[in-house]
Amino acid sequence: MFISKERRISAKKGSGIQYIPGHIEPFTDLVVDQYLPKIGGIVDLGGGGLRFAVPVAQKGRDITVVDADNDSIDLRGILKKVKENKSVNVLARQLKPHIKPVVGDILDFLKSTDNRFGLITCFRVIHFFPPAYMETFFAQVARRLVEGGILAVSGMTTHDLDRGGPNEILLCSTPIASGLPLYREFDSSEEAARIQREQNLCRRIHLIDDHTMEKLADNFGFEVLVRSFKATRIVQGYILRRRS
Repeated sequence: MFISKERRISAKKGSGIQYIPGHIEPFTDLVVDQYLPKIGGIVDLGGGGLRFAVPVAQKGRDITVVDADNDSIDLRGILKKVKENKSVNVLARQLKPHIKPVVGDILDFLKSTDNRFGLITCFRVIHFFPPAYMETFFAQVARRLVEGGILAVSGMTTHDLDRGGPNEILLCSTPIASGLPLYREFDSSEEAARIQREQNLCRRIHLIDDHTMEKLADNFGFEVLVRSFKATRIVQGYILRRRS
């Protein structure tokens, strides 16, 4: 996986991508509340911070978490936060048996597993993918989902969802190649460096929008159930269902 130095630092510090007791995540909350499957397992790709895994485990469901960053899959440290937070009415020892961590590249996992899943999630990760990796990812996810299975993804978008118009990421980056307007590279400005640092981003970023997601859905056998869900000001979520 493509994990920046800043993201590794945030993981070690227990900030940024890691689970925060009581933290509200509108998009992941939507998935937990409405899209946990009745058939097939659950896997969270790139979810080493356990922001999705902990709420799933709180519902008594098993989940596999795949992340290439070994430092971020810290069950003991993250579940200690749960235990220390009195607003979370579940003991850490009750959650741990439901969470299976797997350290490795998410594509390698999808290609090597024989399991079929009812729900595959990938939150705030796909903007790290180059175009070819993106297409392979969607193809492998479709292969590993049961019929009617759900894919929930979120990533950095082109717009400022609070103010309208282009966001600072778009303004501080340029396309890497002609014909790929959303696969971009940050410029060398101080503003670009600040954004990369604060958002834990690499130099290259693959922004997403409705057109991109709908094209990927059509190409790989999905229908889009939820589009353009505001996860944060610059992150959009999509929920796709594998067609029969």
